[in-house]
Amino acid sequence: MRNFGLVGASEFTNVSGYVGSIAGENFGVMVNVFSYATLNSNTGTGGIVGANYGGSAVIVNSYFAGSINTSGSAGGIAGANEGTISRSISAGAVRSTDGWAGGIVGFNTDSSSFGGSIGKIVDSYATGSVTAFRGNGGGGLAGAADPATSIIN
Repeated sequence: MRNFGLVGASEFTNVSGYVGSIAGENFGVMVNVFSYATLNSNTGTGGIVGANYGGSAVIVNSYFAGSINTSGSAGGIAGANEGTISRSISAGAVRSTDGWAGGIVGFNTDSSSFGGSIGKIVDSYATGSVTAFRGNGGGGLAGAADPATSIIN
């Protein structure tokens, strides 16, 4: 997907999968995508995608400036990431009442021992607020990160 954007509000309740304003799950390449959506959900939620899955999952030059309110893991770009997020910005507010919350990703994960890949965040930043409750992690870039994952520049 290239050169695509969304402006508006979305509410997802009783969802069993991931939620994102552009896609619930990304297994491919997204370039120059943006969202100004307001997302309210009860599951893992990302401003652009709910989950960025696998070594071929890449998000480049993305921008999120909406808001997220969820009870799952939440990130300004992706709720969960085991792909690559590069040159992306989140200026949105991220809030999770019962999961990890991060400015870029909620959970930067390593599933390489299961045949998956390792999450990477490169040349990206966040300026929005991040709020996490119930003792779960909250971070400016990642709410939680497996040891093998990387955040560069």
